[in-house]
Amino acid sequence: MGMNEFLKDTLQPGALDVCIVLDIDSKILNDEFEFEMAMRVLPIKWRNKVMCKKTGSDRKKALCNRLLQLVGCSVACNIPVESLNFDTIQNGKPLLIDQDKSNGIVTFSMTNGKHFVAIYLKRSTLDAHVTYDVGIDLASVADLEDPINLELYRDIFNPIEYESLQSNVGMELKRLFAYYWSFKESYTKYTGTGISCDLKAINAGRLENFENAERIERLIDHLPMIFHSTWLNHTYPEIITTCQPKALHNESPKLYRISVSDILSYLKQ
Repeated sequence: MGMNEFLKDTLQPGALDVCIVLDIDSKILNDEFEFEMAMRVLPIKWRNKVMCKKTGSDRKKALCNRLLQLVGCSVACNIPVESLNFDTIQNGKPLLIDQDKSNGIVTFSMTNGKHFVAIYLKRSTLDAHVTYDVGIDLASVADLEDPINLELYRDIFNPIEYESLQSNVGMELKRLFAYYWSFKESYTKYTGTGISCDLKAINAGRLENFENAERIERLIDHLPMIFHSTWLNHTYPEIITTCQPKALHNESPKLYRISVSDILSYLKQ
């Protein structure tokens, strides 16, 4: 599903549980004029953070992340981009403020990958006074450049996880490493603690069929959590994992794949 389907589905009233993946491998933002026009959409503080990135590719990725945040939240909340207000809590976790809570409350989480950026959006209508936090992370099979380096990451894995990693080789090892990494990072995005927390405690356990493990439930810090994972095809595949507390209904978030052109076209309307 793409941008048109996302816009159509979001118009429907009620709860919303979606994940939007933006492919940043686009030459559009290599054009200085298009890049500058896109930058002008951002608040000044955000522009400065984008331009502080050292390389052109990192600046483009940071810009795409911010544009996706603006467009995703604008559509989900039915608030014009220029009227959105954001704040941050512990460790810089972003949240959307000044929402019309009569339509429910929107929470979100952002992530950057090698070739994609993504946002997890949840609009909850059960209780407008409760914030339903979510987390998301992208990881790539390229994150473990050389299997011989696995030992360097031993401290972040539970013994069961590490044993499972050791029992795999080659691409299977890299895929499982990416799966575990996205699992752990999505939870840290949910809590807002960042990777400074005890990553061993975020235990996915043994995953025998990890390439197809789309949904798993784990008890973390005494709280039942639901994780949904999807592989994204690329030269180097990436996995996207979302995280949220277990509720009455925890279906897999709807996944939309959009392009930089979709984002820019929407902003020009």
